Amino acid sequence: EVLEDEGMVTLEETSLTDRDTRLQEEIDRIDAQIEQYRDLLLARFSALEQAVSAVNSILQSLQAQADAAANS
Repeated sequence: EVLEDEGMVTLEETSLTDRDTRLQEEIDRIDAQIEQYRDLLLARFSALEQAVSAVNSILQSLQAQADAAANS
């Protein structure tokens, strides 16, 4: 009876360890996907900031030209 109980405990422990391993692998996979998506979003945000800066520069140039034309 005791040996049988120990066998069941060992089997349950093995099952839980295997499940823990599978879940940790899944967590690691999801973490990697999140990190890749984060990197993608940061790259897109950086590109957007550069585009906004370029547009603001053009707007300033056009405003300066309009001001110069108005004062002529």
